[in-house]
Order: sequence, then C-alpha cells, then structure tokens
Amino acid sequence: MTITKKHVADQDSIMAEDDYHALQEYRIEKKTGKLTSHEQLKKELGLSILGLISPHFRQTPP
Repeated sequence: MTITKKHVADQDSIMAEDDYHALQEYRIEKKTGKLTSHEQLKKELGLSILGLISPHFRQTPP
C-alpha cells in the first residue's frame, strides 16, 4: 500500500500556476503587513454586518 501512495498524485494537492502565484503574492503581502483584516475593513467603511443583512436588524442609538 505504501508503494501505491508514493506514486499516486492527490488531485486536491495539485495547484494551477495562477493559483500558485496568487498564493505566493498573498504570503508576501501577509508577511509585509499589507493585508487589511475583515474587522478593519468594516471600520474603515463604516459597515456593520447586521446592517448589511437587513435594515430591520440595524442598531439604533439609545
């Protein structure tokens, strides 16, 4: 069985060249701190997840 596993390619582990380059770019951006977190993006845009779902769920100030 180990001989078979050694010579069979796992389809989920095969990456297209474009995907590989996108992954490398992501890793560089993450390492250099160029990525914006989801929470930071919401703050910058002034969005709340509840406000995006439905206006009925928006919180009103007290």
